[in-house]
Amino acid sequence: MTHVDADIAVKEMTKLWRSFGMEASSQLQHTWRRMCVALNETGNGSVGWTTLAMPTGIGKTQFTALYCALLEEPALSLHNIRSNNLHPGVLFVTRLISEAKTFIDQVNTLAGRTIAAAYHSGSDTKLADTIRFPVLAITHAACERHQSRDMTDGIPSNVWDQLTSWQLGSRGKIIVDETPNFVSSVRIDTKELSQTLGALAWLRDAKKELYVNMERILSASTNPALGSGNRRITDSEFKHLQSIDTALILEHLKSVDDDAITLTQSSERTSLRKLCTSTVESIGALQRNGWGWISYQGKTAQLHSAALHPSLRTGSGVILDATASLYPGYGLLSPPAKTITAAENTRRYDNVTLHLAWGHVAGKERLLKAVDQLWPKYRLAIQSIVPANDRVLVCCHEEFKQRVCGDPENPAQMTFAHYGNIDGRNDWNDYEAVALIGLYYLPSAVHINTAQALLGPQTDDWLQNSRVRAAGSHDVVIEMQRAHLASTVIQTITRVRCRRVINEEGQSDTTTVFLALPADADGRAVRDAILHYMPGIQIKAWSLDTSKKRARSDRGVKKLLDFLACAPRGVHTKAQTRARMPIGAASLDRAIRRLNDPSSSERAQLTALGVTYHGGRGKGAESFFMKA
Repeated sequence: MTHVDADIAVKEMTKLWRSFGMEASSQLQHTWRRMCVALNETGNGSVGWTTLAMPTGIGKTQFTALYCALLEEPALSLHNIRSNNLHPGVLFVTRLISEAKTFIDQVNTLAGRTIAAAYHSGSDTKLADTIRFPVLAITHAACERHQSRDMTDGIPSNVWDQLTSWQLGSRGKIIVDETPNFVSSVRIDTKELSQTLGALAWLRDAKKELYVNMERILSASTNPALGSGNRRITDSEFKHLQSIDTALILEHLKSVDDDAITLTQSSERTSLRKLCTSTVESIGALQRNGWGWISYQGKTAQLHSAALHPSLRTGSGVILDATASLYPGYGLLSPPAKTITAAENTRRYDNVTLHLAWGHVAGKERLLKAVDQLWPKYRLAIQSIVPANDRVLVCCHEEFKQRVCGDPENPAQMTFAHYGNIDGRNDWNDYEAVALIGLYYLPSAVHINTAQALLGPQTDDWLQNSRVRAAGSHDVVIEMQRAHLASTVIQTITRVRCRRVINEEGQSDTTTVFLALPADADGRAVRDAILHYMPGIQIKAWSLDTSKKRARSDRGVKKLLDFLACAPRGVHTKAQTRARMPIGAASLDRAIRRLNDPSSSERAQLTALGVTYHGGRGKGAESFFMKA
């Protein structure tokens, strides 16, 4: 199998990098060398996955395109077959069709000939022709979808096999750009199940025995006698599930018109065909997975299950993921993924200033409840710092964005985006500032599902009890949640111009960041991740007041908490603290007394920051704060 000489790859990438008007430091060149070695090793009898945890802005995708262009393509001769001197064949997987098109254009331009093609719904490349191209690009969705299907429409051949076929075997190198969906999740809401039964069971020609087991599952999952804690679907319940003939029900559903399955509400009539089809298909997915569990939200139950991404179950290759070191899921793969990091100081963020406010609401529901009060305060706090002509990307929850983006008081330089729609995008890479409102929490069921897809089905105790999940170390569900929160924040920050390298030291352009975090373990995890993955970033306390009214006596406490939130770990004497923050001696003493009150909410915030206060006793003893 041919490979690329690392010296040549680094030399060519340096020339390419300089053609973009950027300089390549020795650290950056060393990081590219590590990438080349990892790309060479994959497919050469390697087992499992390798993650390249390289920071944003170092040209990971560009280097991969160059690597593909530099791979030699020897003739398919008997001699080369016997000596294994053949092109390995590359499958590049990326999020969007537009990104797949851009990648193959880069490869073909760098190679000086057409060696790469993209296969997607709108491409000119036919499935039968994909085997002719040494480099093939597809999307994440296609990668997952085609591995989950056995046959193409009417063609007795596996699409995935055709996409991965190359010369005498399979493509040797699978390269995934950005984190793939680790699992395919199944969630069936009992409200949806009830509506599906109501729509199907009373059709004129319906056979009631088709739906009796669906009724049993609905009855069992909503039975109050079984409690309201997370629990596994029992063996007897799963027998009922397995007995549901989903294929026959779907065929039966196709044979009726919309009028037969229509929900009438006032003057509107809504067809339930899509809901019924989705619910029955989800039951089929749960049957194939062979396990499931139930969670409760009020009086509504949800049935869950998940299957590990097909590639992650048995495949091998390279994943380009800047924050891979954060995510515990990689370590739970079998075998665990190997993580390769960039050379130290490949990137520096000394020109980035993070204005950090501590002790604020970050969840979607609470933010939406107070959006009319909160947004004007956020906007004014941002405008008081950012120069008038600077462009600001505001990232928030989608529903929050819908409520505020049309506000006539918003400056023209302010652009809105929402969580879940920013990863990998370069739309704002020349913006001078970014503001994050809230954190992108996912339902805990998402992480519980992912953990079980990796670890296998777990017990009721595991599903209900964080201490059981921790089992002497860490709760993997909580770790996944905090990794998701932190990686989303870092990905969002690096959507603006700090993603670009401006000099040989790996520095970024001057960038202003605004972030309000809760004063809890989640907030600390996000802050610590920022400090780790963005070395050199400057943190300043952001005086963001989102309260309805703040008493004068609280100002010193707020200032002190903001200072301690941004302070590095270690000892901070009382004298040093006063010298480093604008606070009078009397105000500082009042704030310390408030923080020392065990019954105060401020004491809880201090504890959440990992800070303790030690009052000096005896002549010459100095009082100090200790931050763990």
